[in-house]
Amino acid sequence: MSSPDEKPANPTLKSIAKALGMSISGVSIALRNDPSIPVTTREKVQNEARRQGYQRNPLVAAFCANRHPSNYKKLTSLAYLQYGVDKAAKDPHSTNRKFFEGAQAGALALGYTVDAFDPVEMGIDYQRLDGILYARGIRGLLLGSPFPPDATIRLNWERYTAVSIGQGLASPEIHNISEDNFETIIAVFNGLHKMGYRRPGLILDDHFDQRVNHHWSAAFHSFAHQMGEQSNPSLLYQRVKELDLDAIVDWARKQKVDVILGHRADLIPGLQERGLNIPGEIGFATMQGDHLDSGIASVQRNALSIGKYAVELLVDELHRNQRGIPEQAKRLRILGSLLTAPSLPPR
Repeated sequence: MSSPDEKPANPTLKSIAKALGMSISGVSIALRNDPSIPVTTREKVQNEARRQGYQRNPLVAAFCANRHPSNYKKLTSLAYLQYGVDKAAKDPHSTNRKFFEGAQAGALALGYTVDAFDPVEMGIDYQRLDGILYARGIRGLLLGSPFPPDATIRLNWERYTAVSIGQGLASPEIHNISEDNFETIIAVFNGLHKMGYRRPGLILDDHFDQRVNHHWSAAFHSFAHQMGEQSNPSLLYQRVKELDLDAIVDWARKQKVDVILGHRADLIPGLQERGLNIPGEIGFATMQGDHLDSGIASVQRNALSIGKYAVELLVDELHRNQRGIPEQAKRLRILGSLLTAPSLPPR
């Protein structure tokens, strides 16, 4: 075994195996997280790989998965498809921007690159986009969020391995990674209850709620049933683009809410101007984006992790040479959390 402090200049499977007194094949299987290897052994191998600074070579991985040198270049570049990215998606608080940043970080860790393509911004149709992707040797696609609910993406799917992110793509049915909206809202309401809030109010845009298959409103009703008389939550539907601040204030006062979960962080100034004492008497948390730098509590969707896991799933499918629309699409849901800030003091 090598000295524990010895760090090779060019770490390889061989150097990891030498340091641990293992076979090269055993190290390779452990790094793939194969369940045939004991968990303790996998962790030991992976820790040593990190210590040495070992990075998996995507070209070697591609060769092992496909056994054909012509696939090398095809598996090292990934495309991130977007649809009409507007200013909101480019905002540093945007969840969609964090999806992309997470995907970039996940790809870099695996030795890949990610390039963004927006056919609307590029002024091309999907047929032209398909030709560009294929010509560049890109075979792995990440479909970012949001896409219009009725969007139909016409590509030669048999050429690609694809994973969608978030709730933005209805068709075709491909692998998807997104937030667990139902369990996240349940966890947030339970967290508010532990902080001392007993009359939470939830403002929902019914259009957005529909986009997540009504998981937000379903979680609200589930929590209300679960808590019984211990908590008395209230629900208000208002379209984001048609906000009526006076109606919100009237609702908050009539229902005697002590905390508001709002779909927009910029609700606070208007509500304060109309007499609501935020955060003195009424706490506030936003359900859209991360606004902790502004002192506003946020429901964290863990978008960076979602983007990272999407790349990991995509690369795994690529290495197994799984192309086209899958017979059974995989669904991975990531639990979000409530991040507190001055707008949400304990009661």
